[in-house]
Amino acid sequence: MTLQGARHSLPQLVAPRLFESAVLAHPAAPALRDAAHTTWLTYQHLDQAANKTASFYFCVL
Repeated sequence: MTLQGARHSLPQLVAPRLFESAVLAHPAAPALRDAAHTTWLTYQHLDQAANKTASFYFCVL
């Protein structure tokens, strides 16, 4: 199979680094919302929740 179309150069960043960049650049910006558009999490709140979850699983392992 051959892919066709324009090629684009992407930065050498993985998803966690891109997320960290967004947290640093725009901590108060909306990052996630529920389907009803009633609850929003900012990048900072989402980052804190992710770190808390990761710490829990790190302790369990």
